[in-house]
Amino acid sequence: MMLRWIAVLSFSLVIGCTSTSRYQVRGTEPPLPSSNFTVDQLETSRDAQLNFEARSVEEFDDLSVGVLEITDDGLVNPAQKKQVFDMVSKRIDDENGLVIVFVHGWHHGPHVCDRDLACFRRVLHRLASSKELVARNVHVTGVYLGWRGESLVAPWNNFTLWNRKSIAQNIGRTGAKEVLLELDALYGEAKRKSNHALTMVTVGHSLGGALVFSAMKGLASGDASGIVEGSV
Repeated sequence: MMLRWIAVLSFSLVIGCTSTSRYQVRGTEPPLPSSNFTVDQLETSRDAQLNFEARSVEEFDDLSVGVLEITDDGLVNPAQKKQVFDMVSKRIDDENGLVIVFVHGWHHGPHVCDRDLACFRRVLHRLASSKELVARNVHVTGVYLGWRGESLVAPWNNFTLWNRKSIAQNIGRTGAKEVLLELDALYGEAKRKSNHALTMVTVGHSLGGALVFSAMKGLASGDASGIVEGSV
């Protein structure tokens, strides 16, 4: 009986500690020069991974990625936000540009080696090296919105779907909506003052899709036929 109560207490402590954790994964040290590491090297070099973990902006020869974290309460670090927004602004100022905003899903986060972030980099790299975009001199920029998609360690994380969905929707109604609106304003201003070709796309995967939908549906008025909710 004593062992049973110890096990229950231990599980309760795990839930209590992880569910109230409020920490930032990525640091805000200045970005490394783009020539230091390639996307391939980042996936295989421990030294590169440790270097990038201390930074919220990843610079490569053919693309840049900004990682912006949002807490369960919808809060962002102003220093991290400024660093990411400054990078985006510089990339789309007087240049042809493609900006892709990606919100990850359940079980994922902003760690350098997170699978969703690694796949996002790969997609951006393929776009940046595509013949069509190279011929049009289009600069590719990624913004990865990170949130706490993983709140418990395995195997308990398999029971967090509804809690994480609720949190994702709350983030969408609060901090994420503000970030997306400000990014849209930044993009709109760049388009107004430049005759260069600029495009911005926002993508949400899994619960990241629920987060984006919660952010956007509150802005809808009149014809909302262009907003589609789906799940993967």
